[in-house]
Amino acid sequence: MKYDLVIPLANKDINKLALLLHSCLNYLVPQPESIVVVSEMDSLRVEGPNNGVPIRCIFEGELFPHIDFSTIDYRRKGWILQQFIKLFQNVSTENLYMVVDADLIFNRIFEVFPSDMKCLWLGRDQNHTPYYNLMEKFWGIGREYPHSFISELMMFNKDITRELLIPFDNSPKKLFEELKKLIKYDGNGFLLGDYEIYGNWVIKHHKDEYVIKTIKSKLFGMYSEWRNEDLLSTIESVKNEDIDIITMHSWE
Repeated sequence: MKYDLVIPLANKDINKLALLLHSCLNYLVPQPESIVVVSEMDSLRVEGPNNGVPIRCIFEGELFPHIDFSTIDYRRKGWILQQFIKLFQNVSTENLYMVVDADLIFNRIFEVFPSDMKCLWLGRDQNHTPYYNLMEKFWGIGREYPHSFISELMMFNKDITRELLIPFDNSPKKLFEELKKLIKYDGNGFLLGDYEIYGNWVIKHHKDEYVIKTIKSKLFGMYSEWRNEDLLSTIESVKNEDIDIITMHSWE
């Protein structure tokens, strides 16, 4: 199976991008057909060896030009945009696309299609009621599997993400307008949870197409800016541990 890699990139994670790309090109098996970095910066360029894998940088403002995400009454407007990018982007070429967080580093060989199947990867279990409230209201699904699907990576199938738009006239904009009516500043009991939506939709409607596997991960975080030397020393400190990925969060 062929897939593209999509990396949504916030400005706070720019100095992690080269390390993430290096780990992807060294450890992902098979390699992606291409890599698309969707960035907050409209002038981002990526340099360095890419193992023959094309890498493109796309300004996030180009993806949904007809949606003004600033108009939603929610405190994390950029987070809503990020979720639309993950769920409904169409800048990648392949029907399958793997989204990875920009603060993630692969620590060893990572099989993208275990057992020759698409995979839903499980991270830390979460159970955030506002996600399920919205899923039930918009798509008639709930917690269809006894573990959260929120993790640092997800393999999406465009055919499946298009199904999520059918109740909204196949339009991301129409979905956004319905969100605006429902979500208020603090969430108001309803929130968009991209990976929960996709994972639970798959379990309910496409269960035989995916396998489920738990990721071995280790989390690091800083409230201050990560220095390059801190990033490198953290990666070095875990390279022999029994973990698949590490995440190096920049907390606000």
